[in-house]
Amino acid sequence: MNGQKEVRAHYLVFFILGLLSIGIGILLCPDFTQIRAGLLHMILHPSLLSTDYMVVGQCMGASFVNAGLLVWATLLVYRWAQAKLQGLQVAALMMVFGYGFFGKNLFNVWPLVIGVMLASRHAGRNPREDVALAFFAASLSPLVSVLAVGTPLMIHASLWITVPISVAAGILGGFLIGRFSAYVRRLHHGASLYNGALSSGMVGILANFLLISVGLGHDRLLDNTFISGENLTLGLIVFGLSLYFILAGLILNKGFRGLHYFLGRSFSSIDFVYQFSLGKTLMNMGLVGLFCLLYVVLIPGAQLNGPVYGGLFTIVGFAAHGVTLPAMLPAAVGVSLGAFFTGGISGVLTGGDFLGPAIEKLGSRDMLVAWMFVGGFSPMTKMYGVTAAILAGFLHSITVTNIAPLHGWMVGYNNGFSMGLIAMLFFPMIEMMSKRDYFYKIFKGFLGKEQTEQGVLEKNIPS
Repeated sequence: MNGQKEVRAHYLVFFILGLLSIGIGILLCPDFTQIRAGLLHMILHPSLLSTDYMVVGQCMGASFVNAGLLVWATLLVYRWAQAKLQGLQVAALMMVFGYGFFGKNLFNVWPLVIGVMLASRHAGRNPREDVALAFFAASLSPLVSVLAVGTPLMIHASLWITVPISVAAGILGGFLIGRFSAYVRRLHHGASLYNGALSSGMVGILANFLLISVGLGHDRLLDNTFISGENLTLGLIVFGLSLYFILAGLILNKGFRGLHYFLGRSFSSIDFVYQFSLGKTLMNMGLVGLFCLLYVVLIPGAQLNGPVYGGLFTIVGFAAHGVTLPAMLPAAVGVSLGAFFTGGISGVLTGGDFLGPAIEKLGSRDMLVAWMFVGGFSPMTKMYGVTAAILAGFLHSITVTNIAPLHGWMVGYNNGFSMGLIAMLFFPMIEMMSKRDYFYKIFKGFLGKEQTEQGVLEKNIPS
C-alpha cells in the first residue's frame, strides 16, 4: 500500500468509528429534536468531573452522537495539520471519543486546541507536531464550561460576558499546557503514558486557586446521577466496537501475523502504529477493549456509564501507544487490590463486615474508572518490574479519589494527573533502592530484569 493510500485507509478506519457512534446514537434515540436538545444540554452544562453525558443529554443516544461528531471534528483538524495517524494521534483521538461521554462537547474543547496551536506557533514548530497534544490539552475543557455557565459570575453576567471570558481562559490554559508538556515528561521519566494529564493538572490547580482568590470558586456542581441498568446495551456496544477494531486490523494486516508481539511483551512508551503497522495495532486495541469489558462483567455491582466508557475507550486508544495486556495487567491488579482492601478495612472500622464493603468498592464507579485508566502505567511494568507496577496501581486507587478538589474538578484527566504524581515519586525511590546493596537484595523481585542487572540509570529511561 503506497503512502497516500495508507493515509486514506487510516483516516477511513476512524471516520467509520465516528459514523458507527452517530448511527448507534440515532438507533438509541431516533428523535432528532431530542438529540439536538441533548447536545445543547451538554454544551450548557458545567461538565465538571465526573459528568455523565448519558444522563445530561436526556437520551443516551445524544452522547454517542456527541462522541461521533467529536471524532469527525478531530479528524478534520488532523487533516488541516497534515498529520499522519500514528500511535499518539490515535490515542488522542480515542481519548476525545471516550470523553465525549463525560465532559467534552462541541464547544469546550476548541479554546484549548487553539491555545496549544498558538504555543506551537510561538515555539516555531509545525502544527502537525503538536496536534495530538492539542487534543490531550482538552483535559481542561471543564474549565471552559464552568467559567461559561457554572461559576458565581453567572449570577451577575450573561452568556455574552461569560463565554468570551471562558474562551480566553481556555486559550491561555492550552497555551500553558503546550509550553509545559515538554518539561513535565522529565519529572516522571516516561513511567506514565499520560504526559498531558500532569501538565493539565498543574495548570488546573493554578486556575482553581486563582478563581477562589477572586471569589469565583465553585462547588463540585454534580448531581451525582449516573446511568445504570444499561449494562447489556452498553456492553454489546463495547463488544461490537472492539470487534470492529479487530476486523479492521485483520483486513489491513491481512491476517493475525505479528499479533504475538503484543500478547507476550511489555513496552515502554512506543508508537505501535509506526513500529508494527496500524493493522496489528487495531487488533491490540480491540483485545484491550474486550479485556476491559470482561472485567466489568466479572465484578459484582459494576455499571457501565459515561465515565467508565471514557476510561475504557481512553485505554483502548493508548493500546496504540504503549499499552498491551501483559503491560497493563500488574497495575490493574494493584488498583483492584487497593479498592478491595481499603473498602474492606473501611467497612470494619465503621462497625460492619469486611467482604461486603470490599466488593462494593471494587465495583464502584470511581474504582472502575481508575481500573480502566491505570493502563497508563504500562511503561512502569517494563521499566521497574511487575511488583512496582502493582504497588503503583495500589497507590493510584488511594490518591485518585482525593485530589480532584485541588483542581476544582476542572481537570478531566484526574486519573492521569494522579498517576503522573505517583510516577514522579517512583523514579528517585527505585534509583535509591538500586544503589543500596541491602535494598537491592530485599527488593530484587521489585525491579525488572534489566534493572536488577544494571540499576535504574537515567540513560535507560526513555526520553
